[in-house]
Amino acid sequence: MNNIKAEIADLIRSKTDDEIFAMISDSCHGGLVTKPVDPQGTRNQRVVRPSEPKAPSGNSYSLVYKAVDGLPGTTITTVSDMTSLPRSEVKKAIAALKDEGKVFQHGERRYTRYATSPTQAERASKLAQNAVKK
Repeated sequence: MNNIKAEIADLIRSKTDDEIFAMISDSCHGGLVTKPVDPQGTRNQRVVRPSEPKAPSGNSYSLVYKAVDGLPGTTITTVSDMTSLPRSEVKKAIAALKDEGKVFQHGERRYTRYATSPTQAERASKLAQNAVKK
């Protein structure tokens, strides 16, 4: 294999640039296709525009509140499944409900629980932590 590599390298070194280009373009029946060069390098950069967070619609807002009120100590995933709303919309609705003081959060990450009273949220979060530690 090394002999073949050496022979190819010697062949290429013995040719001029025009001869090498002609060999390659002959083997590519349709010719060579190249991508245009962007001198500034900005072609693949994404433009980020600031946007205002959208408030959840009144219908989803009330659905999320009813789900949290009906099942204290719930998670965003559970509320999303119950209401058939996307998780992103449930998150926005819960954030708005928390700001208004209608829903309370306790715990972090996988132990985060939501309820309509702070004691229910705390109790549910602690139960979730204890259930995992066994």
